[in-house]
Amino acid sequence: CEKAFSIFEELKNNNKITVNTIVYNSMIFGLMKNEMYEKALELFEEMKNNSNIELNQVTYTTIINVLIRYK
Repeated sequence: CEKAFSIFEELKNNNKITVNTIVYNSMIFGLMKNEMYEKALELFEEMKNNSNIELNQVTYTTIINVLIRYK
């Protein structure tokens, strides 16, 4: 999961590639599946603060699942 997160960070810093809602949701889901709940919540906060990213039903469903699992 660390490798995927590293690639995600590279994508965000690449001016030629737009990181969209689908990419954010996929990363948050992957972090959740790997029990990296705090990092998933941090990414959700980042997503909320990015005016170019639209939160959707998948976003909220995934975050609810993160919160259920997070202890």
